Amino acid sequence: METATITHAEPPLRLYRTAERVTAAAPVPGLRPEDITVMVTSDARLVIEGSLCNPPAPECGELKSPSKDVLMDEWRPGAFRREVALPTAVDAAHAHVSHGNGILVVALPIAARTTPATLHLAPGRHEPVAREARADVARRLAAVTAGAVVLAGAAAAGVRALRSPTTRNLLTSRLARDLFGRLGARAAR
Repeated sequence: METATITHAEPPLRLYRTAERVTAAAPVPGLRPEDITVMVTSDARLVIEGSLCNPPAPECGELKSPSKDVLMDEWRPGAFRREVALPTAVDAAHAHVSHGNGILVVALPIAARTTPATLHLAPGRHEPVAREARADVARRLAAVTAGAVVLAGAAAAGVRALRSPTTRNLLTSRLARDLFGRLGARAAR
């Protein structure tokens, strides 16, 4: 039997910064929006708290049973707390918190001084950003596709026009006049 050691129950965290905001992302699989609390303290610390099946609930399934042989036990139901210092002052009162596909995302606008706040996810509204982003991508893709169809039609019309002997002769004579005109102008200098 393979053994593994879990040293803490904190979720891993990805923290990144743009010119406008500091964003944190953490995997929190199995947690409902009402199980998660996000806080920004007055000393610019981000705190993420959650509780997975604590106390055990019927929707968590059977956690332990004498009829089961546990082969590996890395999953720790219960409460967790993750705290990290933020790299700059943020305005938590205007933060955006979303939760979708088991990922918690906290977007904090950068500010001159830190505004502390406690943020909660509203039950039933845990994927607004992902849905809006997918709809926006679909709209942009439709616009690009429509533009490509128009360009392809124009290119096909151009190729058909070049196949015509009259168009080829006209184009060749215009190119020749233009080329000889430029050569003549250079020779005259």
